[in-house]
Amino acid sequence: MGRSDRPGPMLADSLDKSGAPYIIRIPTYKSAFDKEALVMQSASETPAEQDLRRLRTLYRALGDATRLRVIGLLAEIGPMPVNELSSRVVLSQPLISWHLRILRLAGLVDTQRRGRTTICRLRSAAFEELHDAEARLIGGTAGVAQRGSAPGTVPDVS
Repeated sequence: MGRSDRPGPMLADSLDKSGAPYIIRIPTYKSAFDKEALVMQSASETPAEQDLRRLRTLYRALGDATRLRVIGLLAEIGPMPVNELSSRVVLSQPLISWHLRILRLAGLVDTQRRGRTTICRLRSAAFEELHDAEARLIGGTAGVAQRGSAPGTVPDVS
């Protein structure tokens, strides 16, 4: 595989012997929380499948201790700037931003720019949606067994 066949973005590092730019490629990283995967829905998706997709997205976002700490801080203290949140959670700004991106894509956190500062706010409505979807699933009213699926199977929501 030659240099030009590798995936990922290219960076011109320096010039090679012939004077042409020496290109290095950086492999791309695809997060488990891909924005397209979170927001794209099939036109034929049933409400049950939408509930399952939403639950899966929320559980994945809530499945990290750091993100749970962020949610706890925002719930207890209220809206706060990213830099303050970063210092309270004791994480670097890029790392806290990565966690906030996941929470934002899942709809659990809203961010608002104020000059050079980004303010984070918990979306309590998202937790009400989570509770409602869980209640439908546990209460047997989600409609998972409909749409001609075999008993005991769950529609693929990945």
